[in-house]
Amino acid sequence: MLLPTEEIFQEGEGTAVKYEYDVRRAGQLIEQLGYVKSADGVYRDASGQPLSVEVQATDEAQNTKPMFAVADAWKRAGIDGQSFVIPIQRQNDRQFRASFSGFNLQGSGSGVARIKELTSSQARIAENNYTGRNYPRYMNLEFDGMVERLFSSIPHQDRVRALQQVIQHMTDQVVMVPLYYAVMPTLLSNRMLNTGFDPTWNAHQWDVK
Repeated sequence: MLLPTEEIFQEGEGTAVKYEYDVRRAGQLIEQLGYVKSADGVYRDASGQPLSVEVQATDEAQNTKPMFAVADAWKRAGIDGQSFVIPIQRQNDRQFRASFSGFNLQGSGSGVARIKELTSSQARIAENNYTGRNYPRYMNLEFDGMVERLFSSIPHQDRVRALQQVIQHMTDQVVMVPLYYAVMPTLLSNRMLNTGFDPTWNAHQWDVK
């Protein structure tokens, strides 16, 4: 969620709950839920139904490639990972896009400011016509209070403490599962003037010295 270039990245990242990559431990946790790995290597419940999880994404390479990789990783761990490419005809169907039952893989912004979008008021639900930026639809009043303190605190240490609470909560409750940072390498001559942080948003204002 945080960008490594942000001033308080180290202080916030240090409170994140970390989960080691441990397929064996994952299997033990699945078995504690009552699933048993069958002869075909898939975990099944008492009625023989496989443990199935869906991950969906829109039909762009930057989304579908990691989607298939995630589903394959689940299958190798004994979970029936199902990948679903969202048809282009339904990409703008807000209710459909907000009603996924498993995981939705998509690009997203990063940075402290992005945290505002994960509060209850931004959840994509029927009451707000499925608008908003809270794609996981996570709603928790305690978390909302943490976010409010983060953005209303002025002293640096107060903001740091609020951010640490937010990051600890998000990672403990697994509100989102970030996979990787997307980078945008850009070449600019040192003769260019008025260039912004986002490489081209203000290109009409560029000048050459």
